[in-house]
Parts: sequence; C-alpha cells; structure tokens
Amino acid sequence: ENTVEPDQGFFTLLRRGACPTHKFSTPEIMKASIELNNRTLAFLSLQDFQRAVESSVHALEYHRVIAASQNSNLGSSAHDLLDQCMLLSQPEQRSSGISKAFVYDQGIQLPPTITDSAVITAALIFNSALAHHLVAETAGSHCLETFNQAKALYEVAYNVLDIDENVLFQFAVINNIAVVDRKIGNLTRSNHYFEHLMSLLMLLVDQGCTLRLQRVKGFLVNLPTVIETAPAA
Repeated sequence: ENTVEPDQGFFTLLRRGACPTHKFSTPEIMKASIELNNRTLAFLSLQDFQRAVESSVHALEYHRVIAASQNSNLGSSAHDLLDQCMLLSQPEQRSSGISKAFVYDQGIQLPPTITDSAVITAALIFNSALAHHLVAETAGSHCLETFNQAKALYEVAYNVLDIDENVLFQFAVINNIAVVDRKIGNLTRSNHYFEHLMSLLMLLVDQGCTLRLQRVKGFLVNLPTVIETAPAA
C-alpha cells in the first residue's frame, strides 16, 4: 500500500496509532496536520492526486483531535486570514490539462505559525476536497462516487467559518462545487452557482482586490457553458 508518512518519528508513530494522541500536546498535533497539509500541496503540484488524497486524509485525522476539543470555537474567525493563506503561494495552472472547465486547483498553504483552528480546519477540508476532485477529473466519468465525496467535502469546508470575510475562499469553493454539479448532471444547480459567482466577481472588482482577481481570472471560461445549458426562453 502506498501511504504518505511524515519524516519525524513522532508523526509516524502518531499516524500508525502506536502513540495515542492524548499523550501529545495540541501544538504538536497541529504541527503534524500542517506538515501533512503542505505535503498534500506538494503532491498536487506534482499532479500525484492519489497520494494527495491520502496525505489530505491523514492531515484531517490528526486535526480532528484538535477540532473535537475546540468545537465551540469553530466558525469564530471574523477576518480574512483564510484568504491571506490562499495568497501565500504562487499560482500554478493545472486544470487546463485536466478539465475543460476552470477549476480552482490551488491548494491552501498553511504557515507553520498559524494557530487559528477554524482556518486550519477549512484549509485541510478544502485541500482534501480538491484532491478528491482532481482524482475524479483525471479518471473521467467512472468516478461519480469520488465526485460526490469532493462535493461533500467542499460543502463542509464552506460552513466552517465566516465565509463573508473570505471572498476568495467563498469563490473557490462555490466554483468547484458548480463544476462538480455540472459534471454529475446537476445543471440547474450548477448554473445557479455560476450566476452567483458573477456577483462575487463584481464585488472583487468593486473592491479593487487585484490579487484575488488574478486567482480567479480563469473563471470566465465557465460562463459559455452556463449560457449553452440555460433553458430556452
């Protein structure tokens, strides 16, 4: 079995279940989840999407220990820290060779100093959703179950924190859900989401969010499909 394991002995033992998570501090477990998250990004960059899925699932396994103990705090981040994390890395365009639609395919990088549990949770779930999504895209029409897994994860990520303060994250999640919906035949719902994204795009323009606009500029290629599949008047 091809699994992804961190290099450090502590992380390896924790993943294998040899050391119960309650023996380790929250900062240590958080460090493990962040390291695995950033490994997920490396696999995405290499287009090794199956290993990205494995790594992202491992990261969520670590972080759920923290999330369970801090559940009452999730959703309390009333700022754009998640968007700031999304802007940390240089964009790499991958979806052009994978999907005809624009997929927001940039994983969310987490700096090692971050401690906001809600932001970490949203990023880990989004990256896992993205990895599942890209696995399904590369496998074609035979991956309905994986597309549905990706969609479910995107929907969970969307509801983790204050989405209004993180417009880029909101845009990325809704866009990718819409792409998945169209792929699995939910055209009416998909078109509704794409129409909503036009409003978000105008908001980014009005606010002069240049960096965020650069990350979603490929979105416009999705619009002709909206027009083509819209019901005749």
